[in-house]
Amino acid sequence: MPDLVVLNCWPSHDYPVPEQVDLVVEVWSPEDTPEDRRHRQFSYATAGIRYFWAVEQDGPVVTPYELRDGSYREQTTLCPGTVGTITAAPVPVTFDPGQFLNWREPRVGLSRPEPESRPAG
Repeated sequence: MPDLVVLNCWPSHDYPVPEQVDLVVEVWSPEDTPEDRRHRQFSYATAGIRYFWAVEQDGPVVTPYELRDGSYREQTTLCPGTVGTITAAPVPVTFDPGQFLNWREPRVGLSRPEPESRPAG
């Protein structure tokens, strides 16, 4: 199961079928072996998924691929601190992967509002 899927329509089943998938994103973990990575990428290509992004957590580094003649071709590699445009996507996307550093950490300035105190009685 990929980490992120972009669909071109509402799924017609409980889960999307390959024809409904435009983009698959895998966020590789250190436990993912090179064989696991190749197998997943091959599976997506075999299913005909047009766009595939591989994201290395260390960085993060984003490598987008586009399916051509049955196999994925690397478009570019985006590293933190570099704003780039990925066209291997349903629509071009411009961003800096560094924006996602510490994405699990609460963002400064964003907090849960304190509940209003109500007078007793």
